[in-house]
Amino acid sequence: MHEPQISATIKLSKMLDVPLEWLLTGENRGLIREIKDLPTLPLVGEIGCDFNGVDYEIREEASRVPVPGEAIEKGARYVIRVQGDSMRDAGIYDGDLVAIALCALEEVDYGSKKIYALHIHEEQVCHGVMLKHLKIEDGEVWAVPDNRDMLPRRLSSLGTEVRVFGRVVAVIRVLP
Repeated sequence: MHEPQISATIKLSKMLDVPLEWLLTGENRGLIREIKDLPTLPLVGEIGCDFNGVDYEIREEASRVPVPGEAIEKGARYVIRVQGDSMRDAGIYDGDLVAIALCALEEVDYGSKKIYALHIHEEQVCHGVMLKHLKIEDGEVWAVPDNRDMLPRRLSSLGTEVRVFGRVVAVIRVLP
């Protein structure tokens, strides 16, 4: 290996916090945990990322999904599969799994980049369960997608009911 390559490899080793030997040899010396050693959470259903949402259906016998320990440390209680692409600019894509921590409406951090699992019901129309940011602007509550091709939706009109099921604390993606 030439000097510039060695220098770059050393920097990468420090940045990733992995042993230099592992980068050079590719041998797994306990660096990567086995999936069976990861904690699991129930996969309880699907959630929409578009404003039409999906019907929320809790599976009676949910399968369990391995999740990073950090998701458990952040309070994750269950996992939901994502449908749609309104949160793609936040790195959440159709087919991803999201780990959800319980969160009440009173705990929402409006205007933050936190993403919430919401159930929205407007007058006679149920929009189902969806992922969105929430913000307050000029006294109005808005559900905000994270996709520059989509517009936010005002939620504070008369007859609109919003329930918060939780907050996204981790995204789990399985590559094809």
